[in-house]
Amino acid sequence: MLRIPITTEIDGKAFLKNAANLPLSELETFAKELNALIQQRRKKQIKKQEKALLVKINQAVLSKTKHEKILELSPKVELETISIKEQKELSKLLQEAEELRNKRVKIMIELAHLKSVSLPTIMKELGLKPLKRA
Repeated sequence: MLRIPITTEIDGKAFLKNAANLPLSELETFAKELNALIQQRRKKQIKKQEKALLVKINQAVLSKTKHEKILELSPKVELETISIKEQKELSKLLQEAEELRNKRVKIMIELAHLKSVSLPTIMKELGLKPLKRA
């Protein structure tokens, strides 16, 4: 039999009604192919969401300049040579760094949920280690 592809609009209910008339073996084959198509689309969607989350994680970092300023000011605290102005600046920078860390963790949790893995697994995949507290 010669089959000619025809592109036409058909609503879902009419499509199902016609599919219901197929012999069982053809309906099962169709269902398998449809499931494969659904899985393929889901994978694409997950990859797209994953990529967007990775971009967000990479954007939620303190700038190099600000990080260097923290490294410059931190020893002054221990040496007690930090000025009030520098203390305020350091406090502001540390608060910003903490907010960005928290934001990254939230995004990583979202990524872990998307991939159905644990947060430590995501961190390991990204080459990250938990911060050690003093």
